[in-house]
Amino acid sequence: MTKKAIEVEELTDDRDRSTGPNSSRRFSELVRTANKFVLKRPNLKILRPHPNAEHTVLSTVLQDAILTSDRIGRLVLPDLRVYNNQTVVVLTDYGGEHNQSKYLTYSALLCPMSCCGGFAPAMRRVRRIHGLGSKEIAFKDFRMGQLRRALPDYLALLDMTPGFLLTLVVDKRVESLFELGGGPRPSKRVSTLLEAHGYGRRKPKVAEKLMRVADTIAFLTALLAHNGQKVFWMTDNDSIVQSQGSSSPHDDTLMLFQTLLEVYKRPGFNFSLVGGASPFDDDGNEMFADLLSATDITAGSLAQFMTLKLTDPAGHQSVKPGCDDVLMWLTKDGIGLKKMTIVIRPDESGPIGAFKSSIFELLLKKLPEDALMIPVYV
Repeated sequence: MTKKAIEVEELTDDRDRSTGPNSSRRFSELVRTANKFVLKRPNLKILRPHPNAEHTVLSTVLQDAILTSDRIGRLVLPDLRVYNNQTVVVLTDYGGEHNQSKYLTYSALLCPMSCCGGFAPAMRRVRRIHGLGSKEIAFKDFRMGQLRRALPDYLALLDMTPGFLLTLVVDKRVESLFELGGGPRPSKRVSTLLEAHGYGRRKPKVAEKLMRVADTIAFLTALLAHNGQKVFWMTDNDSIVQSQGSSSPHDDTLMLFQTLLEVYKRPGFNFSLVGGASPFDDDGNEMFADLLSATDITAGSLAQFMTLKLTDPAGHQSVKPGCDDVLMWLTKDGIGLKKMTIVIRPDESGPIGAFKSSIFELLLKKLPEDALMIPVYV
């Protein structure tokens, strides 16, 4: 896969913990629930020869990461058919685009629509208890007291929701994950190719970002969605959903996603509907907005942590309040939610434009005394 397949960063969790199951019956329920949410005997090999397209280098990185994680016994994937689910929800958000960050981050969450109905009322209770009202849960607002106090409950609720959260962390020195080798501005070539194939005209950096996002979620959807399911993609209001010359800002973006999904989907698979949107303003958006926030806070927290890790190896600077909660949350899979982070950096020993990738794991230096290990069978 790369020179370094697995990177591990250890964290210390000194927080008091006073919750946990209080009976063997509760433990048995958790074991049954966890195993209900797990995809059994998954077929992990998505990439195969395609008559009309070549696989991207990024899709190869994703395939290698999945296979590596499985080979070392750490891969657990969600079953997105749980509770007879008919629609796979894909949510994406991004971080690190400000000048101080050394990394760009792209987070994608895939979960079953059938489980969102239970998430919504539980999240309304969390909002009521902590006085959040309709306030968006956003990384940029982590210093807000109510939001900071609500984070542990919000993250615990996400952990009970079946799904897969993957984050790409890309060093900003890597200009393109698609156009390798010498020559000027490889992201400009990506922009030119997208326009030539009818996916709209965008600035080079926006075109590169769009390809990173669309390629990642097309691969993950092909990996986790099942034949006949519908697919609904919601992305943050962002430059990637806007292109010059399009009749609708989202049309070209969604068409690219559909095209890539056709390349990666399994033989004989068809998705009955592929749709998408940016966040919309009505009562039904509450549930999607809170799920979308999971990708926002993950992308923001990892961008800050990785930048500090690169610029301050001694660790004299600390992440902002709230970010530590998210990082601790990323150290473990939940009963329902499974997580993976992949880091991409320049390969200094390779040719111009080459990069290397690795799975990045955050581990606690010491497990809490009340840590609960749930056995799952794949």
